[in-house]
Amino acid sequence: MSHKQSLQLNRAEAIANKIIDVLSPHCKKIEAAGSIRRKRPTVHDIDIVAWPSDRAAIDAILIERCSGIISSGSQITTAALRDGTHLDVFYTMDERTIGDMFEPRVFPPNWGSVLLCRTGSLRHNIYLIEHAKRIGLQWAPVDGVMRGKECIAAETEEEIFKALQLDFIPPEHRN
Repeated sequence: MSHKQSLQLNRAEAIANKIIDVLSPHCKKIEAAGSIRRKRPTVHDIDIVAWPSDRAAIDAILIERCSGIISSGSQITTAALRDGTHLDVFYTMDERTIGDMFEPRVFPPNWGSVLLCRTGSLRHNIYLIEHAKRIGLQWAPVDGVMRGKECIAAETEEEIFKALQLDFIPPEHRN
């Protein structure tokens, strides 16, 4: 199967669930995202958001069980499954400090922001970015909702919607 072909939702969910089962012992949290989470009838690739507790173990599993690693970086690994389907594993981060000793900036774990972004849809993400600007904020999907240099929401989708002064929108309505 090539990357441009589609999977039916139930088949994509089954593949994602198997991947999650294998990777979950090495994750604090892990969840399917993208078209699967939005319950789209057809899916073009498998998107997984993982908060790793052992990234090296996840990498080793992907190398062993996939037909090839297309790319790998600090925030995403893209692999080809044996049937040709693309798998994108997006990684979240623990609390982190960026900057220097004179101007440290503390960012909370970004699970909610990455899950929100990687669930999509693209149109929904653009709406959130533009809405944040209208109310004087910024939504940076890797960092969270920013007020200037301060992150005010990143850990959960619910807190991000609240910071953006919006009602929570369930994934299946984010099209």
